Amino acid sequence: MGERDDRTRFGRDFAGIRVVIAFGFVYNLIVAWIEKQGYDEGYTAILVVFGVLVTLVGVAVLDVQAALTALAAFAASGFWMVVGSITRYARARRLGQRDLLHDEEAGVAE
Repeated sequence: MGERDDRTRFGRDFAGIRVVIAFGFVYNLIVAWIEKQGYDEGYTAILVVFGVLVTLVGVAVLDVQAALTALAAFAASGFWMVVGSITRYARARRLGQRDLLHDEEAGVAE
């Protein structure tokens, strides 16, 4: 590989990193808005997964095999975290609804 090829690759790699940096900045603003609206409740894990997937697309621009390997690793380590997060939210919501119903019934009885 010649010096020109190295410069071309560096330029492409640097451009890809700049795109991922810009995405991170914009995505942070979007997530901040989502949190302010309360739309993230129970879905934070999904927001993280989306951010990781976009980052892996950036990695794929640099090296597809590395991106696929990282995707497999993140999927393996993150799957149960996502399932657990959703399950915990559903359980907390169910308990909250039950408590609300109980409070309403108690209020009617008084």
